[in-house]
Amino acid sequence: MVDVYNVEVYKNELCPHGCIRLFWDGDKGWGQYDLVIRSHSDEEFAPDDYKLEITGDSEYMDNNEDKSFLKSLLESLINQIKVIG
Repeated sequence: MVDVYNVEVYKNELCPHGCIRLFWDGDKGWGQYDLVIRSHSDEEFAPDDYKLEITGDSEYMDNNEDKSFLKSLLESLINQIKVIG
């Protein structure tokens, strides 16, 4: 079981497009999971046409083939969201 207990969103020179930091606690310990928004462009053909992607830094809790830890963090976060509609 994992619980997200705090969320920070920020931009700085290392993350110019933004970052979401999830602070978590659970039976596997505690830590933070960073979701960083990065840009990639084809400088040769369209230097101003860049695409954004989200990369995750889980401190070795996940890999690209197995994202089950991130899934448990996002499920915890979803359960905390109050939808106004």
